[in-house]
Amino acid sequence: MKKIIAVLVILVMCMPLLTLAHPGHGDDGGYTITHYFKEPLHVGISVVLLVAAYIGLRFFLAGKKATK
Repeated sequence: MKKIIAVLVILVMCMPLLTLAHPGHGDDGGYTITHYFKEPLHVGISVVLLVAAYIGLRFFLAGKKATK
């Protein structure tokens, strides 16, 4: 349980990076949901966080299986 909480805390701490203001906000619908799916900065950070969460979950589940 402590590992899950630690991972969640790390992910929550990384969330401000997804909302980081950068040039281009407001020019092409910067305040719409589609902006977050088409801007490379947002997509890159989202992919990195998803991969990190996947790897962390795999390690957690592998450790849990090993203790059984």
